[in-house]
Amino acid sequence: MIKYAILLLNMLAIIVARVFFAGDITVKMEVPSKVKQGEEITVSLTINKGSIAGVGHMKQELPIGFSGAVVTEAKGAEFKYLTEDNVIKFTWISLPADQEFTVSYKITVNADAPNGTVNLGGKFSYVLNNEKQTFLVPGTSIIIGGEVLATTVTQPETTAVITTQPETTATTITQPEIIAVTTTQQPETTATTVSQPETTVVTTTQPETTAVTTTKPETTTPTTTEAKTTYPVTASRTIVGSPEAGMEFTVEINVKKDGMKGFARIQEILPAGLTALSLDNKGGTFSFIDQKVKIIWDNLPADEEVKISYRVSASENTSGDMTITGSFSYVENDDPKKTEIAATTISVKAKTVTATTTATEPPNTTAAAEPNNTNATVTNTTTSVPTPEDKIAYKIQICALSKMQRGTSYFESKFAIGKKVSMEFHEGWKKYIVGKYDQYKDARDYRESVRSKGVENPFVTAYNSGKRITVQEALMVSNQQWIR
Repeated sequence: MIKYAILLLNMLAIIVARVFFAGDITVKMEVPSKVKQGEEITVSLTINKGSIAGVGHMKQELPIGFSGAVVTEAKGAEFKYLTEDNVIKFTWISLPADQEFTVSYKITVNADAPNGTVNLGGKFSYVLNNEKQTFLVPGTSIIIGGEVLATTVTQPETTAVITTQPETTATTITQPEIIAVTTTQQPETTATTVSQPETTVVTTTQPETTAVTTTKPETTTPTTTEAKTTYPVTASRTIVGSPEAGMEFTVEINVKKDGMKGFARIQEILPAGLTALSLDNKGGTFSFIDQKVKIIWDNLPADEEVKISYRVSASENTSGDMTITGSFSYVENDDPKKTEIAATTISVKAKTVTATTTATEPPNTTAAAEPNNTNATVTNTTTSVPTPEDKIAYKIQICALSKMQRGTSYFESKFAIGKKVSMEFHEGWKKYIVGKYDQYKDARDYRESVRSKGVENPFVTAYNSGKRITVQEALMVSNQQWIR
């Protein structure tokens, strides 16, 4: 009675464990029950994931006679077909949001596939309560061809070896030979009997069949090549520009993946007051929700170093020290991995309003008229015209923005410009200016220097007593010649 009670408790524990861990997880497979050689068929897997989320993995070993798997619907998973093992895999770093979803792929029935019945099953793995769980997909029978023939035709070599046995009519002779298998390792000693080596041919074929199994590890060597991705994967963050309230700066993430490929994700968490915008995703899908930046790839770029970037806009009332954290997640040999990106602390400069500077300006200057725009433009007004100009001056414009606004330090850092960049408002645009020259030729030369640093289409601008005029007017007033 005690024995039966223990068995009953074990069965109840298994049932409770399945209900607790698997929940209502189901996997339904749709595949034709009868196929013909040379035919292409579709395998569909409908997964009901219940309440689980996060990492998921679907694996199927294709039966003999099927090959050439091609994905038709992955639902965000990374699909792999391992030809050497005849295995298909769907891997999710994050399972689809839908409770039930369907993935599918096509396979080909080989022209030389033997007639008969094969079985196709699989397993769905997931993580629950930080433990890996597996749901076994019930196998489905598939009939290849019309009628089932004798399976011996699939092994012609084996039947050919068996025909060597009738040459030894005495079965009692073959028995000692099986015992004396060690004599097959010394061919010279077996020369005393002529008929005996005939039977040893049968026994020696046995080791040769085992020799085939020794080649099996060679077929598993591709797993060692897959394990090559165990080299360290690193990710780092760089801040480009000086964070300022009401301005933008750039965040760059550099991933060194060392041969790793497939599904991957970068996730960054930004403090309140910062907003992320897409910039360079290297083919990934960008999103910014609940202060989280996510860039997801179904398949990473082939480059060994992948550098992505996104823009960050600081709100008008943001200031002080803030910390950005993040991670790089990927799949290695079907196991989810995560590399933390070291936290970066930034200091956001508060937006300053220098109303006192406008009071000292002469009432008839453009600087005095500028503060009527907004408080945000007051500081930039003083930078656009640093000192009163009573003569012709030439400067270089490197950029003009209508809606978006960047801090001047962004351009100084991005293009390694040694001189101070200023911003001025002109005809409804925010224009970024660098340099100041009396001679047009000097300004022209510096324009080429700025162009060589990566600035697209910089050009010379002209000012008369701090007011913007055309270059042609400035050349006439200053009695200078235009130089190409």
